[in-house]
Amino acid sequence: MHVDSTGKLVKAPCNAWSTCGNNLLANDFLGSMNASDVTFKSSGIERFRLKHNGPIFFKDFESQPLALLHTIGGDLFTIDMPNDPSLFLNSQGQFINLPAGSFAWTQGSGVVHNISDNIGIGTNLPLYKLHVKYDPGAQSNGILIESTSASNSNTEIKFAWNGDDQWAIGNSVAHNGDRNFFIYDNQANTGWGATRFYINDEGRVGIGVIPPSGSLPPNSHYKLYVDGGIMTRDVKVTAQTPFPDYVFESNYKLLSIDELKEFVAINKHLPGIPSADTVKEEDGFEVGKLQLKLLEKLEEQTLYIISLQQQINELRAVLESK
Repeated sequence: MHVDSTGKLVKAPCNAWSTCGNNLLANDFLGSMNASDVTFKSSGIERFRLKHNGPIFFKDFESQPLALLHTIGGDLFTIDMPNDPSLFLNSQGQFINLPAGSFAWTQGSGVVHNISDNIGIGTNLPLYKLHVKYDPGAQSNGILIESTSASNSNTEIKFAWNGDDQWAIGNSVAHNGDRNFFIYDNQANTGWGATRFYINDEGRVGIGVIPPSGSLPPNSHYKLYVDGGIMTRDVKVTAQTPFPDYVFESNYKLLSIDELKEFVAINKHLPGIPSADTVKEEDGFEVGKLQLKLLEKLEEQTLYIISLQQQINELRAVLESK
């Protein structure tokens, strides 16, 4: 302190700043007293600037900063924590790591985590917990979940409610082989739940059941396997064998009534129709093929009826002539 020429007690003049260290008082500071920026240089080149209104600015120092910390240019910008990087990205936003914390990003349309805890990819206004928006005409759109293990991979999306009440959709080597796709539910924290929908690596679809694999008969050539009934308004079957109109051809060899009687007595089923033992051994029957066979039998019965009517007419004519 010292007294000036008017007798007033004033603060002592500021001392020079020492590069070897200074003993600072409570009111000492490094900076400016007016509305000028504070610049920091090395090798005579300005590196960053503390603007007079508060923000710290890197590069393009005459521009108006948009935040308290604003950097422009292609240099890597990193906020680091010991052994755990919290945020790092380049000027194009090509890589971001956010292991923890709460952030609110609004600039650009890369990755956005807003104050409502919604995450957006390709959109600044995510409306859901995960909102992905993209150009349908662009390449490599969508979401990829990939496992690097060839022996025990498990790529799936799980949905849970109240702990163990879960269901999942995904692919798993451990779940009945690789290159499959499944939906299952009621899964506990460990183990597999009930399979509701399954597509194996051979394109066979199972509803409520896992479809067979390989080429073993008798059911290896089917594409849809259902555990339970199917209710529908209509079914169309594409026939692979000729439709039985051939029964009405003049050269069709129809068994006589006596031959039919003998066959039924011995085999206990109609000719061309599988027996009960055959249906049991083959674990069912093919609806399309059996329907054609039943139609064949119906058309044969029509021929028998026509033949019987002819015989009746002949007998009536004989009786009337007497």
